[in-house]
Amino acid sequence: LYPQGVEEVLKDHAEELLNDPAEELLHREETADVLVSQFEEYSDQSPLLIDLNSATREQLSESGLFTPFQIQVLLNYRSEYGPFFSVYELAGLSGFRVSRIHELEPYLTVGTGKASAEMDPRKLMLLVNGKRTFPLSKGFLPVDTVTRLAPYAGNPLKTGIRCKASFSRTLSVGFGYEKDPGEDFFHQGIPEFLSGYILYRGTRNIRKLVLGNFRLQHGLGIVNGSGFMNSMESFSLMMPYSPKLLPYAGLGESRYERGAACQLSLGRVDLMSWASYRSIDLSLYQYPDIHAKRDWEELERTTGLHRTTNELEGRSLAYSFHNGVHASMQFGQITIGAVCGMRINGLTLTGRDTLHLHPAPAGLVTCGLEGAWYSHRIEFSWELAITGNRSLALLAGIRYHPNDFMQGFLLVHRYASGYRGMFPSTYASGSQVCNDQGVALGWHLEGSSNIVADLKLELFRYPAPRYQTIVPSGSNRYGCSIRNAGTGKLKWKFSVYRKSWQTTPGNKAPGIRPIERWDLTRMEFRFIYTPGKMKWQSRIILSWFQDQALSLPDYAVVQNITFNPAIYLRSTVQFVVFRVMHWENRIYLYEPGLYYSFNFPVCDGLGEKITWVVALKTGKRITLSGKLNTVVYHDRTNTGSGLDQRQGNRKWEMELQFRLNL
Repeated sequence: LYPQGVEEVLKDHAEELLNDPAEELLHREETADVLVSQFEEYSDQSPLLIDLNSATREQLSESGLFTPFQIQVLLNYRSEYGPFFSVYELAGLSGFRVSRIHELEPYLTVGTGKASAEMDPRKLMLLVNGKRTFPLSKGFLPVDTVTRLAPYAGNPLKTGIRCKASFSRTLSVGFGYEKDPGEDFFHQGIPEFLSGYILYRGTRNIRKLVLGNFRLQHGLGIVNGSGFMNSMESFSLMMPYSPKLLPYAGLGESRYERGAACQLSLGRVDLMSWASYRSIDLSLYQYPDIHAKRDWEELERTTGLHRTTNELEGRSLAYSFHNGVHASMQFGQITIGAVCGMRINGLTLTGRDTLHLHPAPAGLVTCGLEGAWYSHRIEFSWELAITGNRSLALLAGIRYHPNDFMQGFLLVHRYASGYRGMFPSTYASGSQVCNDQGVALGWHLEGSSNIVADLKLELFRYPAPRYQTIVPSGSNRYGCSIRNAGTGKLKWKFSVYRKSWQTTPGNKAPGIRPIERWDLTRMEFRFIYTPGKMKWQSRIILSWFQDQALSLPDYAVVQNITFNPAIYLRSTVQFVVFRVMHWENRIYLYEPGLYYSFNFPVCDGLGEKITWVVALKTGKRITLSGKLNTVVYHDRTNTGSGLDQRQGNRKWEMELQFRLNL
């Protein structure tokens, strides 16, 4: 059914499901990065599909593919009518949309009833990556003619190793190592960056026990930023039903815990507890005035790079200790949960010696309540959080589906000015969960011929100064998309998006400063054609900023071609032509990459970009992959900026990967 292999198929679907929200998130500039771990979770599902005829309620819930209402409907159907003969039988069940089944199909199977857990659990995956960029940037060139030292301490090669192994149905391990360009392979005898875990899956009360790195998921993401990305589309009302403990052995250097965690099942009660300790890097060149107590996490440098002298000197100057417990209970169609966590941060011994300061540790306690309820047509979910300084945060949502072809959404949120979350990943209009109030409406429609339409409107209000304003302000976003959801050879999508926000002038002149309003409009056309073993995707993205409505828009034209001539060969080529003359019109585009690689480079300026990715399977166990990328600018003589500036208007990137599956 899938000549290129199920892993590549699931990777393609992960990209289709997550790329659009990720690109929109970057366009809105509401976060410094995209949660790569969310892409990795979809990739991790590839070795094992969900069997609709044998999967338990817990397995269906942990898959993250179904809502609680859909799980109950599926189990009832299986109990009353017996096993499924086709995945598309789901289309006749209440709560399942045809378009959603098209998206789920690669993750599902209808076997003979053999449980997934009965499959051979022993497996090993090893990935080895190497990447190099040409020409060398300023950071690698000597600046001192006497010592011949360069600003960057290490060589320009980027390397990564990732390994995951399962020894039985109950025990598995994983680790990830990465060295970015400009870093040394080892720091004080320790690998530059290393993540890993040991996972024990119990058969009775102990569901999971993790030692090492892990991520938490509970509630709607307010308390610990453990929910979803900052977009309405990724809002999931199923979060409170399925608190998760996710072991982490990736290469992302932020937004994870390091320590020990346990997930227990005690009848109706599910418990999850954790204790985490991690070091914090600080930016010394932006060092502020110091008070007796300070939240050092507000001053954390999150780039994860250790190349220059300042970056190395700011390494591990502070620490953060985070522990907590989460409990949830289910009563029929109602689930209630509660969480309490405590953060303590301060300076390490190295930080005290470096900064010549001895401040007392700063602590903050955060508690939250969450709940969810669902019926035949309505799902409702909410979370309320309060910190030790009595600052409140509220997020609530309701989903109503009057029939199988229509769904409506309503989200309401209010964050106090003094509220701070662990990580700013929950639903909000900015990169910090504070001083934010608003409402969002959405509607999903499926008409005849599998035409799917999505409408949304989001309004935000900031009662206190925020961003570039010194007075209360607001913003809004609204958009519409229309697409077909068939399984035919041709797919298409049209979307339009508009954003408005307010700022005040940046001068320091006395008096009342006027509020300036800015508008940004984006439009996209997309066509996907899959004739046989080829996939042809074309995209046109247009962007108008402020008063450009009457002039030519900035744009990016994308042509992506994937060819699978045989089961052992897969090749993808992407051509991009872009003209982006205003920074506010910058366009982030997904760039094809190797396995477990997700990139969203920005298009800014005038130029072209070509990316070629090829994967060769030498049998069932070994895959060799390579990537070649080049970008040419016609409006500049140098690329990049600062220490990453390169001479010439062209940049090349070459990457190789070795993958072993046992």
